Amino acid sequence: MSNITICLPIMLYISNLLLESEEEVNKYLEGPCKYLKIRRRIDFLMTFLVMHITGYRCIYEYEKSYQNVKSIGFSIFGSGKARSILKSISNSMLSWKLLLLQRAIVEKVCPELTKDKKIKVKGEKAIEETLGVDGFSVVSFSDKREGSLLGHHRRYRGKPTLQSSVAFIGKIFVDIKLFAGNVNVCVYFQKAVKRVRSLGYAFSAVRADTAYGKVENLLFLEKLSLSYVLGIRTSLISLKKAKVKFKKLAAKRSAKIVHIDKGSAILDLGFINASARNEPVYRRVVLCRRIHRKKKKGKWKIKTYFYALVTDLEWSPRKIFSFYHQRQNIENALKEAQHHYFFAKLCSHTSIKANEFWMTTKVFAMTMAKIFAYCILSVRFQTMYLRSIIRKFFANSIHYVLNFQVHLTPKCKYLWHIRRIFAKISQNDINSQAFIIAA
Repeated sequence: MSNITICLPIMLYISNLLLESEEEVNKYLEGPCKYLKIRRRIDFLMTFLVMHITGYRCIYEYEKSYQNVKSIGFSIFGSGKARSILKSISNSMLSWKLLLLQRAIVEKVCPELTKDKKIKVKGEKAIEETLGVDGFSVVSFSDKREGSLLGHHRRYRGKPTLQSSVAFIGKIFVDIKLFAGNVNVCVYFQKAVKRVRSLGYAFSAVRADTAYGKVENLLFLEKLSLSYVLGIRTSLISLKKAKVKFKKLAAKRSAKIVHIDKGSAILDLGFINASARNEPVYRRVVLCRRIHRKKKKGKWKIKTYFYALVTDLEWSPRKIFSFYHQRQNIENALKEAQHHYFFAKLCSHTSIKANEFWMTTKVFAMTMAKIFAYCILSVRFQTMYLRSIIRKFFANSIHYVLNFQVHLTPKCKYLWHIRRIFAKISQNDINSQAFIIAA
């Protein structure tokens, strides 16, 4: 009960948001829910949102708290019903419809979530919407799980895994796809771009790491008139020569090398052959060098490595470097997904499509939590991880809830914030009786 009590403002806001967007919920979920014999679509969504946001790691764990949850102000399904729904999922239609619903809600309520940090360049239009594509491995603790195969990921050699591809715009995940462990998600890059376009998101540039910097992908993006900054392998013959050139120029302290910060420097190579094959495919490449210094047992250990960026942008090398490293947003989002939403904990042993839906509901929950943060919380809390918001903010403020009265902890540090949050929620309280702060 404590987790659900602490997260009560978040769940109340999301419940009201779904009721306000009931037309969109019915539009996108009517077909799949009819097929799965689900009548109450909002309760169906709230069931999975409660599990993911309150920190429950597994579908079976919330059964004890079900009656308490029901009495708080919104209804959810029991664990038996949720389990039967997951067992019935045999295709990706429900996952796709949920992603469409997410897009409709974001566009209606909080479109700023799809906006990126602007990089302004003289004479060029600032790029706001940028698509980031990445992949990650999910370790399976059972080789009997469907799709669990020995993959090619270096971290998990000898362990059964599943591969996942994610697409990210602004501050939210917009697409996710799950594959068997022996599938290299790099081959899915072009389809991922097409899927995000089909979902209705507008973007003008694409960022991705070295795994996706293939000639086929460059030509594909150029065909769609999309700008790009992709990582590229430094094992290419042209880049091996460029690394030698970089070292010579660095020794001479040449002005051609641009120093970004301590340990980071870049060199604009101009147009060089970006193809590993014999055919000439000349594209602009920026070579980057990073030096890591670490003191261990009184001795300094220095590690130097190079990586390269291929782009069609006519920006300065510094701007290109800065634009590419906004990729860190997707890396941070993946860390949050793994630490708070437990991406590695899958629900089904027999259906890869059920696991894909399970992960899609986690992405949907992350987006709803982001909407709550940006629409309800003050600016200082908006960029924090949900886990941090719950631990630092709500856990130190809400003590317990009884008869629609919220009792706060003694000497509540965030009293003004809590009052403001419940006042905002009660303005559009459709779902239940208004909660009040107890005296």
